[in-house]
Amino acid sequence: MRANQSPAEPSANPAVAPVEALRGVPAPPDVEQPPADAARTASGLASKVLIPGRGADHPGLNDSVNVNYSGWTTDGKMFDSSVAPPQPGREAKPVTFSLARVLPGWTEGVRLNGASVPLLACH
Repeated sequence: MRANQSPAEPSANPAVAPVEALRGVPAPPDVEQPPADAARTASGLASKVLIPGRGADHPGLNDSVNVNYSGWTTDGKMFDSSVAPPQPGREAKPVTFSLARVLPGWTEGVRLNGASVPLLACH
């Protein structure tokens, strides 16, 4: 969760998983449904921490965050990623966005998991 950093550069923010730790993270073995050991919230969001965070901060509803992410369809095809962008010419780097302007599952998952690297199952 950092901005303006090259993929090989170490994180200046200790709360952020480095790009190198996320690069090449494969799709979960069964992306058709959330893992059986995923934590579930009252809203139905399922999440599982893949890499524990190094900080204790949890962003607020209207905060902007810098994140590294990858997203897969239920058949295991990556559709977007900040660490391994499928679009030719797109640089691998974190993305900054306001939690008030993304899908509700993203907002809830990022706020809940803070600096951890969660697997979010948003249906």
